[in-house]
Amino acid sequence: MRTLVAVLILAAVAFSQPETFRWMSTSGLIYDDLDLWAGGLLHMQPLPDRLVEVEGYRLYTGLANLSTGDDTALDEEGDGEGGFLIGGSALLPGSEVGLGAITDFFDRRIFEEIELTGPGGVLASGEGQVEASWSEFVDEDGDGAFDTRHTEHHSASGWEDSTQTSAGVFAGWAPGARSLSIGLGAALVKNSVSEMPSSMNYSMSVSDTNLVTGTPTYAMDLSSEGENAGDASVIVAMLSGSGAMGDYMIGRGMFMFQSVSGEQTHTLSEEGQEDGAPGQPGVYDLLSWQRSEDYSVDLSGSAFGGGAGLDYTLADNWLLELGGGYYTSSVDGTTNTFSSELDSLYQLTQGSLLETTSIAIDGSGDLSTVMDETHVRGGAKVTASLADGLIVSLGAFYDSQTSTETNTMELAYTGNMTFDDGDTEYADPDDYTATTSWSQTEEEKVTSSTTRISLPVGLELPVIHRLVARLGADPAFVWEEETTTNTLLDASPAVTEVVYGDGTIDEYVDSPWITYDGTLVSSEDSRTEIPFSYGLGFAATENLQVDLMGMGLGYIDQWRISATLLF
Repeated sequence: MRTLVAVLILAAVAFSQPETFRWMSTSGLIYDDLDLWAGGLLHMQPLPDRLVEVEGYRLYTGLANLSTGDDTALDEEGDGEGGFLIGGSALLPGSEVGLGAITDFFDRRIFEEIELTGPGGVLASGEGQVEASWSEFVDEDGDGAFDTRHTEHHSASGWEDSTQTSAGVFAGWAPGARSLSIGLGAALVKNSVSEMPSSMNYSMSVSDTNLVTGTPTYAMDLSSEGENAGDASVIVAMLSGSGAMGDYMIGRGMFMFQSVSGEQTHTLSEEGQEDGAPGQPGVYDLLSWQRSEDYSVDLSGSAFGGGAGLDYTLADNWLLELGGGYYTSSVDGTTNTFSSELDSLYQLTQGSLLETTSIAIDGSGDLSTVMDETHVRGGAKVTASLADGLIVSLGAFYDSQTSTETNTMELAYTGNMTFDDGDTEYADPDDYTATTSWSQTEEEKVTSSTTRISLPVGLELPVIHRLVARLGADPAFVWEEETTTNTLLDASPAVTEVVYGDGTIDEYVDSPWITYDGTLVSSEDSRTEIPFSYGLGFAATENLQVDLMGMGLGYIDQWRISATLLF
């Protein structure tokens, strides 16, 4: 469940940090006009007060490729995934008021990589849906001749659908000749995620056939369908401001608050049948079962945080930027419904009689979820605008994200098993009904942390008139850690009452109670990484800026293109 909650909540502010091609191709160090107010140095929240620094008008459409930055417009065989975006900014004529808006809709399906294994290793692999069949011949009596053919057919499907819709409006005002500026922003974000993992969506059939007689000797069929789904609605309010602190220094501040509500659901349905005598009419060795799980959790919470920054002009065309920010979120929820059911029937022929054993297990309870997250980021960069249009920027950043998700499950179960030996004897002491009840409270806690220290560098240099080249590198040290613990908080022993056909009653208690208390899974990883980036910027006209990334001379269909209108 951790994945869904994290996706829903952490993606809530993604709309507010669109990444331009200029920013991405220089490792996040050289800003375009949009980066100036939509992300800034820390790229943690919008800075609407800086709208007054963007002269004229900007119009961002789907051509800007800001939703994901991954669209390859020249790839005719592409899947067409992407988003719809429209937005812009304007500095109102004759005033010191800047306005901005971004509306974004994004819809994507990601197919799961699936492998089906059998004798000799992987039989089939692919994305989204995979099927595979295999057979083997067995010499059971060792006489050198095959006696049985064993056949299996497997299929599995898996994908994730995600949708995000967001709309934000922003305004900045500089009342004192831009020595002081303040800004406000508000947005509404709606996220939804639907996971259909292959671990829950699969089918399997198995059969054995006697090669001598041609009679089937065993058959089994199993199918399962399930979904993990969630949605979240987030209301965001933000404030930012900046003011001159002398001739060479500007101080900056920012704050953001989010109110979160949503729901998460889980459904699972499984059914199967196992036949030990499929080739013998009227003879039963047959087990059939059905299993289901269903729960939903209401989520609510908030997130808030802020930061401060300082811009210092070192010399002509040399600018030092410093900043740090801290954000925290807390989301919790409890179940609306929780149920778990299992029904099975086993029929076995014993001579002329048909024995039946039926089992029904019903579970109910409560599930509560608490997720806390903190994000700390700080850094500095120096940018030099040198002669002939060359821009060079060097930075150093520290980024730390920690999260803790705690799931507490209070479960109560009742199981009924009924046995009938099929002899229709009245008050038969061989027939019985056993009722078992038990309960337990478990806690699962997942703690994860990621720390990254990076030393990015970016540059932009003119190539010919109206054309610039961009390069970036972001070498970093990364430390990741995740720990999962399972704790049994409370439990009652399984109490069983057996009522026999002759009215006799027996009762017993399972002791000791077997648990898996204190399970601990921990993983750690540390690595270095040096992601490189590059791109081109072309001022086609005074009103059109075209940016490119992902250019390969032999792969023009993979070029990524962004176009922005300027007025």
